[in-house]
Amino acid sequence: MNNTIKIALAQISPSSGGISHNLDKAKEFMRKAYIERANLIIFPEMYLSGYTVIGNYNSKDFQNIAINIDDSPIIELIQLCSKLDVHLIIGLPLRDSVSNNVIYNAAIFLGPDGVIGIHKKITLPNGNYRRERFYEGEYFKPGDHLSVFKTSMGIFGIFICYELFMPEIPRQLAVQGAEYLVCLAAGPASQKKGFDMFLPVRAIENSAYLIFCNLPQEGEKSFFGSSRIIMPNGRILHQAKMGEEDWIIGELDQKEVERARLYYPNLKDRKALEMVTFE
Repeated sequence: MNNTIKIALAQISPSSGGISHNLDKAKEFMRKAYIERANLIIFPEMYLSGYTVIGNYNSKDFQNIAINIDDSPIIELIQLCSKLDVHLIIGLPLRDSVSNNVIYNAAIFLGPDGVIGIHKKITLPNGNYRRERFYEGEYFKPGDHLSVFKTSMGIFGIFICYELFMPEIPRQLAVQGAEYLVCLAAGPASQKKGFDMFLPVRAIENSAYLIFCNLPQEGEKSFFGSSRIIMPNGRILHQAKMGEEDWIIGELDQKEVERARLYYPNLKDRKALEMVTFE
């Protein structure tokens, strides 16, 4: 396995409900990243459908745009991954393979040979959070497990937006061997301060790269962008512009993970503690 990989983050704005438009835009960016010799290309949370579909459409309309794992947008993306010999992580509303009425807020990991894996968002914000209202619990079923994905590029763990604020989620991924923690997000501008605080912490405490790809804006909705690649020591390697379309490419060295886990042995020294309750 090569110790270094090149990752491209696509901080680009989708059209709300415009899957065909968003797919074309994604494929255009993939070709652009391929020219720059990127091995892995990452898009934000719910990119294929747009995030602001949530709360703006009724449930019937939203059901109509959910994507099946074998629908043409996924097939076209796999075909392009195969043609370019690249990998891709992208957010979408994924329909359950058994029940047509069940939808997940998902991130799908694709490669030249097809689907590598899927993360279904476990922690769904629903209701009022400071100055924002979220509707995810009204549309999506929460996922029920975490996975790590072992590839020729290294070991990846994926989580989505609000799950950044659940320290047990990236920690479990790191404990299972994840060297690269990938967070897809639709982080509103009003929540930027919290993300700024927690992103480097998650990298440091897990001695892993933290790769954060956020929406910049979508229609009238302001997200804060500022996608970034954070080193295992918490240092920002690359950061995109705030609140506007941008893209960044970073070369990541897996030896930095080894080095961090040697000097900051948080994972090795962790203890399984028994809890005792006093009444």
